[in-house]
Amino acid sequence: MSQRTASRILVAPDSRSAEGALLGELGRLADAEPLARQTVVVPSHRLPITLPAPLAGARLAWAGL
Repeated sequence: MSQRTASRILVAPDSRSAEGALLGELGRLADAEPLARQTVVVPSHRLPITLPAPLAGARLAWAGL
């Protein structure tokens, strides 16, 4: 059985800020536990379309997120 951690909610005034906050949080988590699985849920239609490019640009391993 896997150990669960607390969920985190990131709030930002616009999509660009949300992207930056998400990249920062994912980077922090990946540095702490590189093999941990992360699930991202977004409440907009734009972010799932635009997020893959900045994620892949930050870390290639995130390209399939």
